Amino acid sequence: MKNKHFLKTLILSLFATYFFVACSSDDDSSATQMSLTISSDKGNLTNQSGEHFTFTVVNQDENNVTTEATIYINEQSITGNTLAATEIGSYEVYAKIDEVKSNTITVTVSEEPIQYYQHKVLVEDLTGTWCQYCPRITKAIELTHEQTDRVISAAIHAKYGSDTSSDPYDYPQAVWAYSSNVPELQGFPFGGVNREAVWAYPEPENINQPIDLLQDRSPYGIAISSDLGSTSGTVDITFKFSENISTEVAYVVYIVEDGLINFQVDTTPYYPELEKTNSVIMDFEHNYVVRTAANNHDIVGTPIPSENTVERGEYNVSLPVEYESENVENLRVIAFVVEKEASSFGLGKVLNVQTADANTSIDFEVVD
Repeated sequence: MKNKHFLKTLILSLFATYFFVACSSDDDSSATQMSLTISSDKGNLTNQSGEHFTFTVVNQDENNVTTEATIYINEQSITGNTLAATEIGSYEVYAKIDEVKSNTITVTVSEEPIQYYQHKVLVEDLTGTWCQYCPRITKAIELTHEQTDRVISAAIHAKYGSDTSSDPYDYPQAVWAYSSNVPELQGFPFGGVNREAVWAYPEPENINQPIDLLQDRSPYGIAISSDLGSTSGTVDITFKFSENISTEVAYVVYIVEDGLINFQVDTTPYYPELEKTNSVIMDFEHNYVVRTAANNHDIVGTPIPSENTVERGEYNVSLPVEYESENVENLRVIAFVVEKEASSFGLGKVLNVQTADANTSIDFEVVD
């Protein structure tokens, strides 16, 4: 009996020891080991964006341990947790704390897509308050504007002969430049369409002529901002280029004024609603009147350096300007790019044009 009791005690003792060891082993295996996970706020950026990737590292408990970790980009450690989007390529990124290494992620810097810009057409109306037929083109412009806002107009006024009182908005420098360069300008009214064609008579029945010149997109981008007072100010223009331009190009910047009320001689049938006295409309509204060309009256065009007219090229000008105006709130800026070499029209063709109200800014109008 004593032997049986001893054997039973031994078995119970061995079982208790096994149970204790087994339990201890289970407790040790449940001890948590450190793990790291790295992530990025973005997967891709373009090299022109000026942005950067920001990396975050968390441990197995989802605690942020970024400041404790060292981040490696293409096997090279960096300071901090950001990567600027500058050089094009793919980058493998991971993090380490001591000997614990995170997962590896890939981020990419790609080239900024080439941007193209909205295309617009310029109509230049050579006119005079004394010119009895000139309201014909004024009406054609109004009808065109009803169809699209992508045809921009500028009215260049001229006095009658030597009579300085015949037109209060006379701009002699522009009139001279036009008359000395454009063979078909034999009299008024005269409509120039994008400086590549004469607006066909009768203009109000041919408003599709400028509209048909509109293109889906243009490689010439124009941004405008200005600080204009009643008689002087500054205009800032930025030109961008989507392609390598093989020909020499130039720019022109007009300051124009809308809402000018003055007389207009009119023997046309286009404004029957306006009261006339001896074929004179006393309170005619003159719009888009060119007050000056901010680029030193050079309406033919001031050259843009060829080193700027390349793919992704940019050219900036800041122009001080003086002019007359009646209401600064009615002033606008018209900026356009032209071919420097004259076409058969006599002036270089307009490549793109943009307008902005005074003391406002308009950015590049990008199209897909």
